[in-house]
Amino acid sequence: MGTLFHGTSAARWASIQRDGIIRKAPFGDQGVSLTDLLSIASYFARLAAECDGCEPVILSVDADELAALGLSLERFTSDVWGPGECDWESETMCWADIPASLTRLTAPLTGDIG
Repeated sequence: MGTLFHGTSAARWASIQRDGIIRKAPFGDQGVSLTDLLSIASYFARLAAECDGCEPVILSVDADELAALGLSLERFTSDVWGPGECDWESETMCWADIPASLTRLTAPLTGDIG
């Protein structure tokens, strides 16, 4: 799978660093949403940043490193808006928390991220 991206906000990145983990969603699709497209991670980072009133952040993880730890990854699409409507997200779901030590800051906290 190669490199996968996770869009978030600077506030959430600080929490991830403090807690040492990207926590899976507690409701809805209960996993950590990843994508192989930087543009999609950027979109979701901007949404998170707007909600939190701070800068967007994009993290990257190596899918092989996640797999080596036994973390389950699978291509995922939600039918919540109808079959195929979320395919544009090019989403891979990790069904467990992801150790922050496996993440890398891909885009700066300020400036244009795509």
